[in-house]
Amino acid sequence: MLSSNREKEQVTSMTKRHPNMTAMALGVTLVLAGCAAKAYSLNPTTLTPASKGTITGKVDKNENRVLTLVVDYLPVITDISPELTSYIVWVRRDENEAYMSQGRMILDEDRHAELEFMVPYKQMDVLVSAESDPGAISPSSFWILQGAVNLPN
Repeated sequence: MLSSNREKEQVTSMTKRHPNMTAMALGVTLVLAGCAAKAYSLNPTTLTPASKGTITGKVDKNENRVLTLVVDYLPVITDISPELTSYIVWVRRDENEAYMSQGRMILDEDRHAELEFMVPYKQMDVLVSAESDPGAISPSSFWILQGAVNLPN
């Protein structure tokens, strides 16, 4: 905020002398607002109710969807069950398809992890599960976070 009349006069004088500056500032604001990605929350299961997951997405030059999943407050995996070793991210187009693994997430000391992955779908179900095998071909019953993503065009 401008605190004095003098500051207001200086801004008014500057915009009168440089009208393109105002238009340019407005354009930059609109471009930055358009770049903001929508965030989708994943819901924790009763197995880990304090867990949080958020997905943001963008479309690359090849029209693939690049998603970034950020998780927080996941428990140390062996606290869920001693045989578990890996958090795996899964995606499926809809409930009529099987989940496909998108990669493994390793927690840091603050119980935080991020994973960026690419999918061709605009709409999808996302699941994070705890697995005993990092190469699992389908999710176990240890579901941690789940949700739906519907990316804009």
